Amino acid sequence: HNFVNQIANCADVLQEILKTLFEIILFEDSSNHWSLGKPMLSLILLSDEMYAKLKSQILSSQSADKHPHIL
Repeated sequence: HNFVNQIANCADVLQEILKTLFEIILFEDSSNHWSLGKPMLSLILLSDEMYAKLKSQILSSQSADKHPHIL
């Protein structure tokens, strides 16, 4: 229970970290994208709701023609 409460208390920080990682993956050229996969997966699995919200935000910030490439 304590772990769940701690995660709930810092949900905004975790969402911001996940958002930053997605922005790096989607919008920057880097050969190290694979190294971000495990931390991203961990954050996504912590909260499906957070992931869905973030995905929606990212899609709404991009033009419709880029959506297939992002998804």
